[in-house]
Formats: sequence, structure tokens, C-alpha cells
Amino acid sequence: MDIQLFWKRARAQIREKRRTQAEVAQACGLPYSTFRRWITKNIIPTLDVASAMSDYLEISLEYLVNGEETNVPIKNQRCPYFIHGAN
Repeated sequence: MDIQLFWKRARAQIREKRRTQAEVAQACGLPYSTFRRWITKNIIPTLDVASAMSDYLEISLEYLVNGEETNVPIKNQRCPYFIHGAN
């Protein structure tokens, strides 16, 4: 994962959704100073924070990480074994 691109996409989404970094930090349960330091120093966020950020911004975690959206509903992303089942 290119962390600089992660934060570039995150900042773009924050602007697009007309949010502030302070609002996103609060939604993620972080002090603003910590969130800002992660952005400026290109620190990889923990999975729970990245997930909370994607939820708050209404984008997929996949988009933040690699810039791609599969647009496949989560329920359809299961392993085929579980979809078809094994008797």
C-alpha cells in the first residue's frame, strides 16, 4: 500500500464530502492532533481507524487502500464454498 496515496485519497474525500479533518478524527475516536500527525507524517492508520474513516466518508476501505472500487456488495464477496454450501 502506498501510504501517501492513501492519505491523498482520504484528503480528497474529506474535501469532497465537505468535512473537516477534525470531524473525521472525532468520528474515528482519535484526537485531532493524532489524526493530523498521521496525515502529515504519512503514518499508516490502524485497521479499525481506516475502517471507521471509510464508513464516515461513505467510501470503501478498498478505495482508500488501492484506489479501486469493485462495487460488489459485501454479501457477494463470500467464498464460493459458503455461497453454494457443502452438504
